[in-house]
Amino acid sequence: MKKLFCCLIAAVLVFSLVCLVACNDPVEIKGEYRYKLRDNGPYYGVKVTVVMQKDRIQQVIVHEETEILINTDSVKEQTYWTNESDDFLQQFVGKTATEIGEIKVVCSYKGEPREIEGMQYLQEIVKPCAHVILAVQDALDVVNVEIPTGPVVYNGEYKYESAWVPGAFYGVKVDVAVVGDVIESVVVTSENTDTYTNLSGNWTDKEIWEEGEAYFLASFAGMTVAEVNALEVACAESGQPNTVTGMEFVTG
Repeated sequence: MKKLFCCLIAAVLVFSLVCLVACNDPVEIKGEYRYKLRDNGPYYGVKVTVVMQKDRIQQVIVHEETEILINTDSVKEQTYWTNESDDFLQQFVGKTATEIGEIKVVCSYKGEPREIEGMQYLQEIVKPCAHVILAVQDALDVVNVEIPTGPVVYNGEYKYESAWVPGAFYGVKVDVAVVGDVIESVVVTSENTDTYTNLSGNWTDKEIWEEGEAYFLASFAGMTVAEVNALEVACAESGQPNTVTGMEFVTG
């Protein structure tokens, strides 16, 4: 009986040791983050494999087949990522899921990363770094991302009466899309832009405006509401604008 008892104890110890070794074996977990900037556009983001052991990260592997999904805007950014990615990925080693969950990524309403809080990164490669963070968080089920709702569209108008044709007005109507306090786009919505923007078909300024309109309107994107409100436009007594201060405009 004593011999049988000793054998049972030995068997339990062996089983416990095997379980302990098994629990200490590395475990690979896959995660990803992706988004579209345009409905018909490509996906941006990345897929990763996170190697965990004893509840701590041992390695983060970026899947090479998804490298093209890392949204870098230029060759310069891609070079930064190529040169700095190893050091960046090394920051994950030794961290627990709880520590990874404390890292926060702030995105645009379409999911494009804008800022990282709680982890060192190069400002030049915020997007690929954020993609990896969110993919690692996805693998560990601790996603900490701030994505605001879509833009709010405001309608605006400016007009003044013509000195030559009483009852006729010059000016413009626009739609302004704002996310938080940042302008996303400005679109001219006047039904008759030739007269409502005070541009005559036989004046050279009509051609100048048509050439520069898209560039000028695009320059509002990224400006805050406060920055736009700080712009100064000087007008004549009639209300006709003369000069603009604080922003590059279409000369002529």
